[in-house]
Amino acid sequence: MSPYEVLTYPLIDVASPSLESYRWIYVPFNIGEAAAWFAIASFVGYRYAKHRQTGYELLYAASFLLFGATDLIEIHSTTVWLLGFKAACLLAILLGRKLVIGYYPGAKF
Repeated sequence: MSPYEVLTYPLIDVASPSLESYRWIYVPFNIGEAAAWFAIASFVGYRYAKHRQTGYELLYAASFLLFGATDLIEIHSTTVWLLGFKAACLLAILLGRKLVIGYYPGAKF
């Protein structure tokens, strides 16, 4: 198998007949999850615009946006590269939280 074939290997193919009975919940759940990540990104972006504590906050907001975008991509297919990108986004969110949270005592994110 070539590296391209490994990275684009579909782990979950939503169009597969075997997932037909789960599609009714899988698609709306991913849309809702993406909306939640976009809402958090909006809040972080708004907080940055209001207080301008650190530029890391923009990267933190972008990490939430990208993570939400991966949920929208996941609606169609989940591939190895997508899971790797989701892991990188999650790592960026955790690192961003560590860098930003000290500027806002008592904040949850």
